[in-house]
Amino acid sequence: MERLNESMLLNYKWPIETISTHLSAIGHLNIRSLKAHYKDLQAHPFTSQLDVICLTETKVTDYHNYKLPNMTTFSVTSEHGCAIYSAKPVLKHFTFCGHIETVSIVIDKQLIVCVYIPPNRPWFVIKDNITQLLNECTTICAQYHCHSMVITGDFNVDLNDPHEKITELFLYNDLKQLIHQSTHNLGGALDLIFTNHDNTTQFSYPVYFTDHHFIIAHFYQ
Repeated sequence: MERLNESMLLNYKWPIETISTHLSAIGHLNIRSLKAHYKDLQAHPFTSQLDVICLTETKVTDYHNYKLPNMTTFSVTSEHGCAIYSAKPVLKHFTFCGHIETVSIVIDKQLIVCVYIPPNRPWFVIKDNITQLLNECTTICAQYHCHSMVITGDFNVDLNDPHEKITELFLYNDLKQLIHQSTHNLGGALDLIFTNHDNTTQFSYPVYFTDHHFIIAHFYQ
């Protein structure tokens, strides 16, 4: 198994060329237990390429035991676990009280929000909580003069389902969804990135240590 893991790591290639107008590189991964996959995350080539790493289903609270080099950790104490690692100075961080798990930070005039929606939440609960979250994000952006907003995470909804309505909530707030590939080994687009930033490139990449894909977006000035 170790040889297989090493072989897969060697085959990972960063698919986006970093250019001079680079603003930030932000990734999200449902890690399915940070304790179990901490060493895998440390060793993964993408980890050192990212300015911000959003993790969901960490299933830990003692983040001081799971540091990443040159990164500061911000988390929310919750049932499933939600955290943001930032290599950039953080002006402010926030948590959201509701039936979804979130933690957010402000860096470089950019609000970044990590979201985990537990499975089987009724639609009216999701709608009410996302609406409230978006209202709070709008207030934070105005208060801290943010130029853009990025909301990423595991939403536990499949955008391949034609009846899925969650994108409507974000579009109403001028936030477009960037990830259009499968984000899970069994198919389905569960892990998403919403933003009002116009100049972006993005991709979804499978990893060997969890059934969710690493989803990553580059933001340019």
